[in-house]
Amino acid sequence: VVKDQVSLFGNYMNGFQNASPVNQPDGSLLILNPIYANQYEGGIKVEAFDKKLSTTLSYYNITIDNAARTTPDDFTIQDGKQVSKGLDFEVIAMPVHGLNIMAGYALNDNSIVKSSDPSIEGNRVSGAPKNVANFWISYKFQNILKNFGLGFGGNYVDKQYKFEDEGFYSPSYSLYNATVFYDRPMWRIGAKWNNITDKK
Repeated sequence: VVKDQVSLFGNYMNGFQNASPVNQPDGSLLILNPIYANQYEGGIKVEAFDKKLSTTLSYYNITIDNAARTTPDDFTIQDGKQVSKGLDFEVIAMPVHGLNIMAGYALNDNSIVKSSDPSIEGNRVSGAPKNVANFWISYKFQNILKNFGLGFGGNYVDKQYKFEDEGFYSPSYSLYNATVFYDRPMWRIGAKWNNITDKK
């Protein structure tokens, strides 16, 4: 759209995936049918201000037929259709010399739209958080403490259901990390502190 700065993109894919047979808790063997999917995606990419700002925003929609799921009593069932749709956004910025900012966000509305069990239709797919976000900010000093640097960042993950009946879930959580480093062209030394708040 704007040469070397703004681009539009899109894609469509139709395909299938063969799934391995599953041993059930009662000793029986479940032969799974191929899993079919239709996916389309579109978005925009921007690289501006002499490459000091780079960002991507996209929307996607994936429809899955013959989706398999696990019940609370550990049986595998292949009985439905799932739709996963959402947004994906990321940005990388270098507003001033030495400062780097990276951030991302994903919205994933992943739900069951058809099942042999009507009570779970409309529920979220297990293990699929609706919101995920991350950021990392680092700065390398340019004058007095030249080549020394600091960094700080974090990740957020929304709650995730263990099973499609939404009876049990892992709560949302945030993790934060930090670093201090000394950076030279041929080597770098640093110390990093992960999970600053000791989140469990």
